[in-house]
Amino acid sequence: MKEIIYLMMRADIFAGLMPEQLEQVAQLGQPLTYHAGEVIFQEGAHSDELYLILEGEVDILMDPSLVRGAKQEKRSLITVATLRQGQCFGEM
Repeated sequence: MKEIIYLMMRADIFAGLMPEQLEQVAQLGQPLTYHAGEVIFQEGAHSDELYLILEGEVDILMDPSLVRGAKQEKRSLITVATLRQGQCFGEM
């Protein structure tokens, strides 16, 4: 639990929270394991979850045909960001 709280302290989204508050938030979560190439959620899918990366990295992929003004043909997904330990992602 201490490692999770330490990582939360470094994440901007938790700035200003006291250690006791971080511990309460950490207790609401559950550790999940994903493997290389596994999709966590699809672009546009409903989600109400926040993910904090404890180890490894996550690529954020996007379909370029969804960008306004782009040709509507379906193309390969492109990596727009790679997130690492201590970084958060999820539905905004």
